[in-house]
Amino acid sequence: MKERSMIRPSHFFMAAWVSAWAEAPSPAHAHAHAQGRCQPIRFNPGASSAEIHGTAPAEDVVCYTLATGNGQAARVSVTGSNVIVTVLDVADARDRIEFRTQRKTYTLLVGQLMRAVQPERFVLSVSVH
Repeated sequence: MKERSMIRPSHFFMAAWVSAWAEAPSPAHAHAHAQGRCQPIRFNPGASSAEIHGTAPAEDVVCYTLATGNGQAARVSVTGSNVIVTVLDVADARDRIEFRTQRKTYTLLVGQLMRAVQPERFVLSVSVH
């Protein structure tokens, strides 16, 4: 008789739940998009980088968009206490992200890593070369 590998149901359902939770957009992300609150990041004429000073709300995100050409080198970083940045479809919850771009508009979300009662100030640095 051929031996079959079995996944215990409790492990299977837990893995499926964790996977679905990790891949689902956050309610804050959905809310930011629904409200059309994403601010485009624009560089000054002749510049290839920008710094944005802002405040990450206690239970929401700040949404930005970044339009890029194909094959450019993008660097996104955020400084501040308890603050992270996500570039959708690239990387999640980091303080620094570097990637090669496609010709598209990326969505960047800045928020707090750990749940907090107060907003946190941040500096978002973005460069595209």
